[in-house]
Amino acid sequence: MSAAPQPSLLWSFNGTMRDSIQGVTPTITGTTTYVNGIYNQAIKFPNGGGGGAGNYLRYTIPSITPTTSLSTITCWLNISTFANYEDIIGISTGSGAANYIEIATSSAGTIYISSAKEASSSIGTSAVTASKWYNIACVINAGNISGYLNGVSFGSFATTESTSFTNMFVATVNGFNGFNGSVQDLRVYNTALTATQIQGIYNSKGIPPTGTLQQVSAPSLLWSFNGTLNDSIINKAPDNTRGTPTYVSGIYNQAVRLNNPTPGSGAQVTTFLQYDNVLPSLTPKDTGQTMACWVKFESVSTSGSQQYFLVWSQSYFYLSGSGQWQTNIYDGGYPAIGYAQVPTVGQWYHAASVFDPTVKFLRLYLNGIQVSVSGSAIIPAFTANPGVRMGSTGYNDNRPGNISLSDVRVYNTALTATQIQGIYNSQGIPPTGTLQQVSNFQYPLSKTSIVSSALGIYSTRSILSTYGGPVVQVRRSSDNTIYDFIADPIGNLSNVQNSTTIASFLSGTTGYIATWYDQSGASNNYSQPTTSKQPQIALNSGKWVMYMPNQSSNLTTQTMSGVMTILVNYNLPSTGYQSILGNVYATDTSLGLRFNGTNVLGDASALYRPGSDFLGSTGSYWYLNNSYGKLVNAGGPPTISENGGYYSPTNWNQVIGTQGTNSFGPNAFNTINPGSAGGRGAGPGYISELMLFSGSISPTDAQIIWNNSPLVNSNPTSFT
Repeated sequence: MSAAPQPSLLWSFNGTMRDSIQGVTPTITGTTTYVNGIYNQAIKFPNGGGGGAGNYLRYTIPSITPTTSLSTITCWLNISTFANYEDIIGISTGSGAANYIEIATSSAGTIYISSAKEASSSIGTSAVTASKWYNIACVINAGNISGYLNGVSFGSFATTESTSFTNMFVATVNGFNGFNGSVQDLRVYNTALTATQIQGIYNSKGIPPTGTLQQVSAPSLLWSFNGTLNDSIINKAPDNTRGTPTYVSGIYNQAVRLNNPTPGSGAQVTTFLQYDNVLPSLTPKDTGQTMACWVKFESVSTSGSQQYFLVWSQSYFYLSGSGQWQTNIYDGGYPAIGYAQVPTVGQWYHAASVFDPTVKFLRLYLNGIQVSVSGSAIIPAFTANPGVRMGSTGYNDNRPGNISLSDVRVYNTALTATQIQGIYNSQGIPPTGTLQQVSNFQYPLSKTSIVSSALGIYSTRSILSTYGGPVVQVRRSSDNTIYDFIADPIGNLSNVQNSTTIASFLSGTTGYIATWYDQSGASNNYSQPTTSKQPQIALNSGKWVMYMPNQSSNLTTQTMSGVMTILVNYNLPSTGYQSILGNVYATDTSLGLRFNGTNVLGDASALYRPGSDFLGSTGSYWYLNNSYGKLVNAGGPPTISENGGYYSPTNWNQVIGTQGTNSFGPNAFNTINPGSAGGRGAGPGYISELMLFSGSISPTDAQIIWNNSPLVNSNPTSFT
């Protein structure tokens, strides 16, 4: 089979709206969210369908030239509703222009392709189904427009379109007929693909073609700072560390936070990293050199000393005393080049410094674009690059950088402008083969046998490597803005689309959880559309978790049949009658998880409620904070448990329970709230994780999960 060539433009929409070939970014109108796609993530447009378009993207792309002789556009799409005509993809000569080609849906439940010049001509598919992924392709070739659905042709028509289109719209054409649905793997080719190549794209199921990120070769040194301070090329650990570097959400996965005072008034460095003798054999005057990193300034001084963020031996990257970008290299003096732009606090930037030995020039790049170059030749006066420092030039420095760093790279060669652009376009994704994950037990649940029976996985951290979507949707109380947040396995929450962390998003206001997403792939999400009933998202023990201040706070989901095992990590600051999950005062098999005082299995002491409030069948057993217990009298008062059954109030606890025979009732877990339906137990409570399985848990699986559970386990194996 003849494979398709590399596309000219590619939008995977896997957490970013940036094209991964040329780095093209959109003008955004309205709001969008990232959802599960055919492969990894997709972008969703919440339009009403038909009429105007409140939510869409517009790309200005001079390089697209779909003339009468060539061009191909393909994408995966998922239609939420059919309402009148909804434009999915459109290319035009400008806003309101008469010339355009559109891929759209009709109220009849079909997808069609049409051209403005041939108003009476179009081609359409047979009826398609809402909430299902389809691959659509439009080929403009030799005076004809052809359409393909899932790799199969559905017709063509003649066209007289001959204008080179310069605009691409996603979810509209020129601001009309907004699409209500999701798009992924949008590709533009500067050639007309064959039917065989179109079939190949459909068969790839949204997986991007190899090499489309235009990554450069592996650097000499690379710090991803994804849970480790070690370089991932030669595993170099820091030789000197001052202060306490911490991990925060980065441009991609994690970053390192170097918390320093803003320079001025004698401020001294408090936090920095130093790596000695990393590449002693390099000679930059002969080989050239490149320093590159993603940097976010937490504060900026425009009337003080320099702020150093990256130093490689005697090459420096810093902000000037007036807050402008500068870089220099030692040649007996320190000739510097700069760019007059003060960075915005809290925003990620990609910076690169390149010494080119062929012309003896020093070049400065910002966000993939060369912004400054030396005006005369520079001859480096040193022959080796023995060390790298971050956040400072060294001890007793009064020019510290109050920064976060990610994807720090050092090359023993001068990269080209195209290669620098490629690194920027990759948005912090390390080159193939260089990423060293925290370790394989980063996703411990994948090591268990019970994971295959998951019905719902909920957490404020990433639990499964197979899930790439958001973990929680948060509403900000100050203006009711709603963002989806992805997470890493540590629990750092970030919104890539708007380049913000959960802390920056909230920043002094309260956050409320609108949706707690299911990471199992079953789409059994918990949600609460009523703002007055939404639980909060709050910091507890250094982690973002769900907080329910009273009984009116709750999340609901659809009924789930066949649940045999539950796991919940919780913190109840007070004792007394409380429930966390499910319906209370219903039949025994409908009851979820509730407490009496510190007893984890019901309230047998006062009202003779049996242990079946929680586990409703003989042979049931549980693990409370890694201690095994079992049910004695499933139906009789007041004996509940063997080997304890008491939790520690005000501390984090983990309970795992497995039914002996019958599964929990279908309504047992349709509600999460800290009070009972009968009015008892209105105390507050925190929850960080909830897992529901159709299988029984083994001692081995229970131990694996406990070993890798932050908050509840004070000494987890793999998390800090």
